[in-house]
Amino acid sequence: MHHPTLALTASSNTPSVFKFESHAVRIIMINGEPWFVATDVCRALKLSNPSKATASLDEDERSNLKLDRGGSLVVVSESGMYTLALRCRDAVKPNTVPHRFRKWVTSEVLPNIRKIGGYGTQQRTIEAQALAAAMSQRIFQTLMQSEGDLRAQRWNVRFDRDNREQDLNVQITPIPSNAYIMSFAKLARNIEIGEVGCAASDVELLAIASACTDRVARRIQRR
Repeated sequence: MHHPTLALTASSNTPSVFKFESHAVRIIMINGEPWFVATDVCRALKLSNPSKATASLDEDERSNLKLDRGGSLVVVSESGMYTLALRCRDAVKPNTVPHRFRKWVTSEVLPNIRKIGGYGTQQRTIEAQALAAAMSQRIFQTLMQSEGDLRAQRWNVRFDRDNREQDLNVQITPIPSNAYIMSFAKLARNIEIGEVGCAASDVELLAIASACTDRVARRIQRR
């Protein structure tokens, strides 16, 4: 059975993973709408033949989703997912698998998606923060065990995610001893009061003042 192919946005290939009882169900956002991986839905509903189940759906309820990394997935729309559930035996009977599945989707999954942009987003944020903390601790231990002046230096650690591979890349750069990390407001305040530890020389102050004056003059000319 031929399934139409959907045109995807760049973020569509990153699924959120649902947990329905003992089953993982993946969902992919396409043009702002949730689409369910058909094999996951059928497994959760105890449908033994996903191909047969999805073939009976309307064409706008199913599609063959091409992935950036290669391969494809058959996905069903929200309407298609409900159709699969309602076609199950005892679909409207309370406490049956299809009934529990529909209740789970409508009461838990979809409200979370529409509220925070994706099921499990908060959990993924927590996991990312934990990973960053663990990486920072590992970097700290490495620097403390190093010889020479590494332990006395300051370091800027940046975490970037590779959009294609979804790997977390770590970029570490030294911070010069005469450099300061602060907001523009704090910089202006420190220059004004000459805070200890951030005292600029007369030459440096004149260079900063000249740069600020030139920048403001150029902005005024463009208005």
